[in-house]
Amino acid sequence: MKAFLVTLFFTFGLFCGSGFAKESEAEAPDPGKFEEYKTMAVKGDAGAQNSLGRCYINGIGVAKDDAEAVKWFRKAATQGFAGAQSNLGVCYRTGNGVKKDEAEAVKWFRKAATQGFAPAQTYLGFSYFNGIGVQQNAAEALKWWHKAATQGFA
Repeated sequence: MKAFLVTLFFTFGLFCGSGFAKESEAEAPDPGKFEEYKTMAVKGDAGAQNSLGRCYINGIGVAKDDAEAVKWFRKAATQGFAGAQSNLGVCYRTGNGVKKDEAEAVKWFRKAATQGFAPAQTYLGFSYFNGIGVQQNAAEALKWWHKAATQGFA
């Protein structure tokens, strides 16, 4: 039952468009800017790399390709881009484009969460609450959920 709820939570988040973090919470990647994102991403722009990853993971302006999305999320994540770190965590949590690995998901959620990225704080809290990829710890879950809530993250 727990595995079903975890899958349901993340699947619902992905279909609602909130599973993958935006470069700016106000806007989604523009399908007409795919080539611009790609040009900037190749030059090393972490925000563009995250946007390009989101294009690939969601099939925005390009054919859906989870492995290519992970490649771009990882490039931005290793530069410290919190949205991409969270997105990479979601990929590891769901097994999109990579082998499913709960501990690796938590590692990336934690990197983004410690930078104050509210979606990752929520995912990390969920991980602690359910003991997914970490030792179950309700107090730690509440701590991370509180951090996200104080930023207004519903």
